Amino acid sequence: MSYIYCPQDIISGNLITKEKRQELFGKVAGGSGSSNPEKFQRQKIIDGTGIMCSKTNIRINLRTNTLNDIVYPNIKNDGFDYTENFDGVQCIKNKKYI
Repeated sequence: MSYIYCPQDIISGNLITKEKRQELFGKVAGGSGSSNPEKFQRQKIIDGTGIMCSKTNIRINLRTNTLNDIVYPNIKNDGFDYTENFDGVQCIKNKKYI
């Protein structure tokens, strides 16, 4: 069994200023750079758990309180019923964590 730990280079959320975010990830306001913080997050989860953390398109439907795998919710009539997608998903001992 592997041990879960917090990687040393994790930065507390209260220390992530606009400047620190740009230093770590470059320009993240739209475009291809906007996924860099999510990639960093998923990698740190993998580093700390030793288990793959895959990208996911799972979102919560706020009307039905269900989880749905949907890429482009806003092209649908109920698109505003969905939250932002979760950044990643892990399966540990037959349980899914998103």
